[in-house]
Formats: sequence, structure tokens, C-alpha cells
Amino acid sequence: MLDQFLSAERSSGRARSLEGLNGAGSWGSVLSADDAGVVVLVNGIDYGPVTLVPAALEPNQGDAVFLVLDSSGQPAYAIDPAAVAGLTFPEAERLIGQAGEPAFANGWSNLGSGFAGAQFYKDPFSVVHVEGVITGGTIGSVPAFTLPTGYRPSASIVRVVSSNGADGAVVVNSSGDVLPTNGSNAIFGLGFSFRV
Repeated sequence: MLDQFLSAERSSGRARSLEGLNGAGSWGSVLSADDAGVVVLVNGIDYGPVTLVPAALEPNQGDAVFLVLDSSGQPAYAIDPAAVAGLTFPEAERLIGQAGEPAFANGWSNLGSGFAGAQFYKDPFSVVHVEGVITGGTIGSVPAFTLPTGYRPSASIVRVVSSNGADGAVVVNSSGDVLPTNGSNAIFGLGFSFRV
């Protein structure tokens, strides 16, 4: 199961580095654990604290874990290989406007020009991530697209985003509507997340 999880991480668009999978140094042992997370010892270097997956475990000093790095090479979290069977594997990004996925509304579309298109996914911790850059639609109280059931907050949330070099704002309501409420419709970034 650990190999399946790591394979899913490698093939996901989130591009986490799995440096060390073949023994190059990301396997380590728990040095300490507290409410902030676990500190992992890898080749004599302490990393952390980082989140232990699954979080319900109570690790002991010396337990073997796999330290997963983010795309910038920084520690992201540690996986307990004995308990990985209980994980929900990360899903692939779902692209707005693709067949079977939410459609754009109110004049919005992907910016293109080398920028990622609008997309969303839910991670193993039930956090929804919405990413990409959109353009051309209506700023205000109408949605750019609507997230499906299971990807919606229980109450409306507001997030600050980048919009044409300045701050913009986006509201996601409990109906899943993603509303660019403030900013420029020339370039509207969607880099935000929320727990469901």
C-alpha cells in the first residue's frame, strides 16, 4: 500500500518530490513527537515538525517513517508505512470546463498563455484546493463556476487571491458557487483552499 500511495503522489499534478524513495535519504525515524507534529531524523539531520499521516497515530521514538518533500524540497509530511492502508489516496485534479466537470459561467474561461487552467481536488485531509488562472468574466455576485457536492464549504468563505498584480477576493458559498467578488477580470488567480 505504501508503494501505491507514493506512486499516486508522484503521478499527481502536485509534483511532490519523492527523493529518497530508493534509499537516497527520505526514509527516517521519529526523533520526537508532540502536538506540533513529528520531528524526523534523516541521515543525521532533523526535519520538522511535520504532520504524521495518518494523524491519529501516536508514534514512538525510533519508528520508521517516510518523509515526503514538497515541490520546493521542503518537508511536507511523514507517512507511517504500517498504517498507510487507512489513507484516502490523493485524487487527480479535476479541470473546470472538461467533460463531466463543472462548466465555466458568466463569461469566465482559462487564461491560457502558459498558466494552469482552473482546477480543484480534495486531499487526504478533506481540504479542497482550487487553483489556476481565469479571465474574461463578470466580477461581482455571479459565479465563475460551481463546485460539486462534497467539495463545498458548510458556510460561505472569503479568500484573498492575486488579481492582475493586486489583491482580489473570492467567495465560495455552501452551494459551491465560486464568486470572484473583487479584482480584475483580466487575470484572476484561484490559489486557495478550505476544509470540508
